[in-house]
Amino acid sequence: MRILVQKFGGTSVATESSREHVYKKIEEAVDSGYSLVVVVSAMGRNGDPYATDTLLNLIKKEYPFASKRELDVIFSCGENISGAIIASNLQKRGYKSVYLSGAQAGIITDENYADARITRVENDRIVNLLKEGNIVVAGGGQGISEKGDITTLGRGGSDTTACALGAALGAYEVDIYTDVEGIMTADPRKVKDAVLLDEISYEDCCTLANMGAKVIHPRAVETAMKEPKTKLYVKSTFSSHPGTLICDESLEKDKLKLVGVTGSDNIIFGKIKSREYNPLKGILDGLKSEDYKMYYKEGAIIITTDAKNFKAAEKLIDDRGFIIDECQNIAEISIVGSNILQYPEFHDDLINRMKDENISYNLCVTADRYVSLLVSNENYNKTLNLLHEFVVNQFDKVLG
Repeated sequence: MRILVQKFGGTSVATESSREHVYKKIEEAVDSGYSLVVVVSAMGRNGDPYATDTLLNLIKKEYPFASKRELDVIFSCGENISGAIIASNLQKRGYKSVYLSGAQAGIITDENYADARITRVENDRIVNLLKEGNIVVAGGGQGISEKGDITTLGRGGSDTTACALGAALGAYEVDIYTDVEGIMTADPRKVKDAVLLDEISYEDCCTLANMGAKVIHPRAVETAMKEPKTKLYVKSTFSSHPGTLICDESLEKDKLKLVGVTGSDNIIFGKIKSREYNPLKGILDGLKSEDYKMYYKEGAIIITTDAKNFKAAEKLIDDRGFIIDECQNIAEISIVGSNILQYPEFHDDLINRMKDENISYNLCVTADRYVSLLVSNENYNKTLNLLHEFVVNQFDKVLG
């Protein structure tokens, strides 16, 4: 069998009109001779009747302190609804199709409710269904623990489901369908000159995602890296563009290669200080790493996070004998690439351009795969566009 995994996000399955585009992609894949697994997210976004946040609010309003175990049960309902609709409509169109929840699809996880990790995939049932000529529709972002409890994989979990199934099935390709044509050098709503990338390395894609880009979840990319023979693409449900290939890094490992900029405004920045002598090691154990970023500066720990996660971080840090001091509401912007530390002239050029544009910054952190700057919210768009110039216009100058 030549297996293809397609994943469709919430905006793709939200309405009858958008689902027509989904069915078209499915039909094209079947006509091309693929044995097909379709992974679906919940329908729409917060406020839509069957979106995940809408469903979660049903229980949170009545019982705001509901356990994560029970929340996972209702969290998983959105994908079950959209999956049953997709499978039923495929049957109506004359295809053999069956819907499987994450548990039925053999996705076994640990017991970390609301943010579970996949421990293994038992793929026998899917393989048998594919051999029987079925299109298998699977619920994204969910699985089952060894105890038999429903678990969910956290935000972006449907991407991880698709990549995990692709790896377990030895799929020829995994296509992550969304409402954009692929991975771009910047958010086109913020940067008008943003460019669509034909390809990007696993490492650069993970860095972009960890720094704020939301096209594909970094955990999904990390899963795909373990099975590089399976091609991984980000594509648009609503166009025929070939999308962006996520793949192994090129052989030119000593050259500076800039791939994009990303960031967030209206985030909270603060310094972690000790009320008395306490070791800093492990200070943020217990917080999910994707909910905050941590930097070191002059012997202090700098934390940045959004307002929602700040209170949780503040309480955890306070419980361990520390405080968060000098808090500010700022913007965080990163330019992402590879071999940055080998090119100090790039860093100098960037900082000089910042000075020329009268943009001050609270912090500048340089690593081999990114440069991150903390600037005022007022300078967010200006800095984002300035850093993007280095990506699309200044390769020759930077590389000398």
